Amino acid sequence: MQMFHCSGHTEVCYNRSGTTFYSCGEDGGIRIWKHLEDEDHQTLEIGETVRSLRVLGNKVFAGTESNTVQSYLLPDGSPDGILCRFTAPVTHIDLSEDGKKLVAGAGDFMIKVIDLQDTSDQVILQAHSAPILSVAIDPLTEFVASTSCDGSLKIWNISDKSWEKSIVLFPKCSDISLSKTLARIAWKPKDGQLLAIPLEREIQLYERDSWDVLFTLKIEEETLGVTSVVSWCPDGVHLASITTVGFINVWNTSSKKCIKSFKERKDLPLRCVVWNPKTGTSLAFTNNLGQIGILDQVLDGSDQQTKSKPESKETKEDFTDLFDDMADDDLLDAVTQAERKLQEGSDEYMDEDMNLDPDADLRRKDKSLSNLLITDDTSQDGSNIADDTSASVVTEPKSLPPLVSGPKPTPLQKPFIPSSTPVHLSSRFMKWNMVGVIRCYDTDEESSIDVEFHDTSVHHSLHFDNQLNHNMADVNGQAVLLATEGDEDTPSQIRCQYFASWDTQKEWSISMPKDEIVKALALGKDFLAVGTNKRHVRIFTLSGIQKDLFCLPGPVVTMAADEQKMIIVYHQGPGLPGDQCLGFQLYQLSKKAKAVVVDSRLPLSAKSTLTWLGFTVEGTAASVDSNGIVRLYNQQSLAWIPVANTKSHAKGKSDHHWIIGMQESPAQIRCVSCKGSTFPPTLPRPTPILLPLQLPLCDLEADKGQLEVRCSPLVFCLLTISSKSSLN
Repeated sequence: MQMFHCSGHTEVCYNRSGTTFYSCGEDGGIRIWKHLEDEDHQTLEIGETVRSLRVLGNKVFAGTESNTVQSYLLPDGSPDGILCRFTAPVTHIDLSEDGKKLVAGAGDFMIKVIDLQDTSDQVILQAHSAPILSVAIDPLTEFVASTSCDGSLKIWNISDKSWEKSIVLFPKCSDISLSKTLARIAWKPKDGQLLAIPLEREIQLYERDSWDVLFTLKIEEETLGVTSVVSWCPDGVHLASITTVGFINVWNTSSKKCIKSFKERKDLPLRCVVWNPKTGTSLAFTNNLGQIGILDQVLDGSDQQTKSKPESKETKEDFTDLFDDMADDDLLDAVTQAERKLQEGSDEYMDEDMNLDPDADLRRKDKSLSNLLITDDTSQDGSNIADDTSASVVTEPKSLPPLVSGPKPTPLQKPFIPSSTPVHLSSRFMKWNMVGVIRCYDTDEESSIDVEFHDTSVHHSLHFDNQLNHNMADVNGQAVLLATEGDEDTPSQIRCQYFASWDTQKEWSISMPKDEIVKALALGKDFLAVGTNKRHVRIFTLSGIQKDLFCLPGPVVTMAADEQKMIIVYHQGPGLPGDQCLGFQLYQLSKKAKAVVVDSRLPLSAKSTLTWLGFTVEGTAASVDSNGIVRLYNQQSLAWIPVANTKSHAKGKSDHHWIIGMQESPAQIRCVSCKGSTFPPTLPRPTPILLPLQLPLCDLEADKGQLEVRCSPLVFCLLTISSKSSLN
């Protein structure tokens, strides 16, 4: 198996022709592959976790954690609109065989059936009492089957919006993350006469119309774990199933026997399995580490024969017993070359901008061992039960020591603008801070930007035409700053509207040099700054004069400014597995000089990313990570102090708080509560809420703890004093 995405739920699907497969995960991207070793693969940047996807022609449909099912056009991945919205993250989607209907289920217990020819024609199915685990639409588009965390299977009649069969089959739980099974069900292709339901130790096949169990496929004792996902072969005879400990079973539903069984080498939970619709003989599957594997020639001439039961448990679970002394010399050479590549490839993780591509590096290192799986089709004497040419499973000789691989690099966090929502959204917040709100609308008819100020005495509302596709913005009491990354024909550009300009020309713009692209920006008092892909920071006056230019030690992540202060976060290098290694520089700027107050590491929670950076109203630098930990910077002790945990105020596991700003007196965070999502929608206009800043003190029930809580506001007063005195 090979690393395609970061750790977490990973799915894969083929296009209808079977020539290309698509994968998604929790790293916010959809990747397009011709084969496992495709180093020229394409990535569609979605910007949020994709839980499920389907492909139809030149469109990719993605169910995301932003509560929407979105459509993207191939090959450029440009957004094609939102098919439907929920009030919680989308958990699973399915596409009808004729490509005319899409069904989606979400964490708000709802199921929607969308007519792809008229997306306004939607059927809502609602009777589950817990988040949806899986949905499946039958080939004749008459019924939809669904499973839920409430433990039930329901079979719905689409025309009358009611269920015809409801039965409790699965363990009950309150959230998908707590479920022991994905309960991914599947209809028999073409006629939909059978519905396959994976249970813990068996697979039940339900008959159409009567909805009775026609027969059951029993799981052998040697196959451990819970059967979680089933997938029909295009021939309508064979069925594949996967378990939570790495087993893949292939069934012949005519003989009702398991004809082949494979095992993932690390016993990891498998998350998805699909057949190649072109060949009908190969399987693609994923695990919870973001890895994808492919089994070629799973079916052959001998698949109709009943698979004999393994002689012992060791023949299935132990690598050593699978191989004898007649190992292939070519295989030995391949393993040796793979080991040599692992030893020589330790310095190939970084490119010039430290943009790690773990997929390409890991594919180069595991190229010769990519499908190292255990199959029970190999006998003890070296012969193969199936035809020798039909198996493409790479095996490891008995005589070789175990191959030890190093830690896998963590993808670097991409640049972002604090208090903004993802760029791909057709309606989004470009900036929402304590001064105003900048919204962008990008439709087929219009592309525009609106600026509103909380205090109308600062300035009246503004409206900009967005023909240049500005995707970054900032606003303060003196100016509005916009920037675009440009394209092949148009250079990256910044555009500023300065309210206090001495002449009648309040607006100015400037283009970046060739091949230099703006990645971050910030507005301060009497200055603005931009960070570029060249690791340059350019500082301009608000009237458009460039007054300074300097370099960063690494790629910029984000930046913020307030009054005469500026903070920039950049990548210092690769971090520990799952962690980001970020540094920050805090500057004091004046009309005459620039001074670096501090250059140090930025602390983050384990396996988290930076989600917000800025200053409090009083001028103290602040940061928030994806685990909800809020930190303020003490400039006297040169330390970041944790002052709040927004997750402790979330009602659900998938709820988040989107930060707008914060202040120390009173100690409050101004934010938007996002139920079941990471970012707020622009419509209806969300209402900000206030969360308290509270130090994580110990023993709060005791009298001493209560006294410490009463004294904690003094800490914020000291932070305010230190931020002002240190800079002065």
